[in-house]
Amino acid sequence: MIFSTGPGNSQNEPGDAFSSVDNSPGYSSNYNQLSVEFSQEIGYLYPYFIKACQRWNIPEDGLSGIKPSQYPDFLIPLIEGRAPSNPYREIPLIFLLKNCILDLKRYYAECFFEQQPEAKISEDLTEWFWQQTVAGDVLKKLDNVCRSSSDRMMNVIGSHFIMLGHPIHNPARR
Repeated sequence: MIFSTGPGNSQNEPGDAFSSVDNSPGYSSNYNQLSVEFSQEIGYLYPYFIKACQRWNIPEDGLSGIKPSQYPDFLIPLIEGRAPSNPYREIPLIFLLKNCILDLKRYYAECFFEQQPEAKISEDLTEWFWQQTVAGDVLKKLDNVCRSSSDRMMNVIGSHFIMLGHPIHNPARR
């Protein structure tokens, strides 16, 4: 069980959401490759994100406070069943996870529309993100982890924040 829904106020205190997760460093080779590809994709898209933020006068910072270059280091360990490091000890990791997912989706949406301003929002963006990006693959894997977890909070993250717009969870769009 990755998350525990009991009380707790520090990352490793019993009852904390990540108390039962392995905190040892290192990635398996499969996830190391995924992390590298994810990092490269984020780096490639970064100039588009900056241009979009400047064009629309919106802040670069997202809800989580995690920088785009740090998304792989935060999300990949969860796919492996390990706890990511918590850059904000006062904020429970479950909330950082939710906000990081939302920030990641915003990052990719801003990049997509900066590259293709005439695209149809619901169809083109969804197809591009879920079918053509490493980030889409990462979130699909994270969705499987969340939905298969025995922890209620992980299930909520999986069912409400990860693949909500994906056709697999919206039968009318299949």
